[in-house]
Amino acid sequence: MVRILEGIGVVGSYLFFQIRFATGDFNTTFYLYLFLAATYLWVRGCDLYPWYPDAETPPGYTPRQVGIRVHFLKALVPTSYLLGIVSFLCLLGIESLSFTATLAAGLCMVVVASVNGILIWFHRFDQERLPVNYFSLGKYKEGVL
Repeated sequence: MVRILEGIGVVGSYLFFQIRFATGDFNTTFYLYLFLAATYLWVRGCDLYPWYPDAETPPGYTPRQVGIRVHFLKALVPTSYLLGIVSFLCLLGIESLSFTATLAAGLCMVVVASVNGILIWFHRFDQERLPVNYFSLGKYKEGVL
C-alpha cells in the first residue's frame, strides 16, 4: 500500500506541477506543495543513500534493515501517505481544501525531515568503532567485536 500511495503521489505531483506551470498559478498552495515535494525527495534520498557501504549485513537482513537506514525506511511510510493523499486532494481543484491539506502535510514533513537531518548529524560525528547494530542484534552476547 505504501508503494502504491508513493506512486500515486509522484504521478499526482507531476500532474499538479504540469497544471500549475501551464496556468501560471503560483499561489501559496503551490509553494507549500513545492516544499512537500522537496521534503519527499529529501526523505527518499536519505533512504537510497548507502550509509554503511563497508558494513557486514547480518544473516537474514538486507542492507536497508541495519543502522539508521531502518528509520529512513520507516520514514517513507508517512511521507508516501501524505504525498499520495495531498496530491489527490490538490488535483480536485478545491483551493481551500488543497491549501489546508498541503499546509497540514507540510507541518508533518517538517518533523520527519528534521529527524532525518538530526540522525545524519549524529551519524557523521559518531566515533564508535563497534559494528553496526552491535547491541540490537545481540552481538555483545557472542563476544563479537
